[in-house]
Amino acid sequence: MGSDKDKLGGFWGCCSVVLLSGVSAYAGGKTCVQDGSSVTEVCLEWSDALNPQPVVDFQVGFTDPLNPEITLITGDLGWIVYSEVVSTSVPANIGALRLNPAVSTDNFEVTIEKDGGAGAANVGSADLTAVGWTGESSISAGIIDGDFTGDLRLQRGSTGGVLSDSLSDAFIIRGDLTGTIEVPVIHGALFIEGDVSGTLEVTETVDGGVVVVSTVSSTGEVILAELENTVSMAISGDNLDFSGTLRLTSGVPAKNTVAVLGDLKSTGVIDVANERVDGVLKVGHTQAGSQITIGTVGAGGLFNFVPPASRRQVYGDLTVGSIEKGGAIQIEVGFLYGSIEVTGDHRGIIAV
Repeated sequence: MGSDKDKLGGFWGCCSVVLLSGVSAYAGGKTCVQDGSSVTEVCLEWSDALNPQPVVDFQVGFTDPLNPEITLITGDLGWIVYSEVVSTSVPANIGALRLNPAVSTDNFEVTIEKDGGAGAANVGSADLTAVGWTGESSISAGIIDGDFTGDLRLQRGSTGGVLSDSLSDAFIIRGDLTGTIEVPVIHGALFIEGDVSGTLEVTETVDGGVVVVSTVSSTGEVILAELENTVSMAISGDNLDFSGTLRLTSGVPAKNTVAVLGDLKSTGVIDVANERVDGVLKVGHTQAGSQITIGTVGAGGLFNFVPPASRRQVYGDLTVGSIEKGGAIQIEVGFLYGSIEVTGDHRGIIAV
């Protein structure tokens, strides 16, 4: 995916009638279609040597030529889709990406990119679910140059429901997330480089992956289920704002690290209530009014305040149910102006 992958070294119903001015097919299973005014071109590739056929294998609706709607009909584990401006070949919008499976058991795996670069400017939605369909869907990788404004949903199966297949196949949103991403599994890497004012939810597991989110506004939510196989997550980097909610519904297991290194604002919430921290949970600067709640800091678990050099004050409130022997809460460098409350058993270490 070009230079975007270098980041890893550091740290949809049937659409409208197809209205086309031309259909171009390529050797190796690729077909491109344009709207009636030749403003936008949408290209689709797949793993079959034969070219995918409009109406039979897919449909593209150009009711709004600036926001084409793509519907995949025939299942394939190698779909690649992208949209570009005809006159300049720069990425164009995808209004919607949907499924209307011809076979109820077909499986779909999609990549949104062109030649390792961005596959779309902005994306309205990517709902890869369908009523009465029993197959599974995944988005193995993708690069969105701008914003993701609607919903992204995948259907789980024995192996499907995956966003980003591996660390080398990241899903990257260079703009904002204002809609909802709700996926069962992340195996690889997810980067959201803009602001999250919508919702990112992983319902089952982040398995050996990397999740990096820049800023989170007061309406933004990041909800993560079970973390497995040494996950690293950076939710809001240094000098970036976290004003929303991070909810870790299965806690932080041993050998896993979750870091919120930005500025936890007065509306910021980190919710690990009723769950355990057996790995490492790091938090940077915290403002008065911010709330952090942890069920148990387990033996070997660490909650660590790591404020930046320019802002050593630790404000806000930390509430912990219990600390087991070998567990610790510490302020690495800084001064406590807020509160730390342990409501139950305290057998570990609090170092301030």
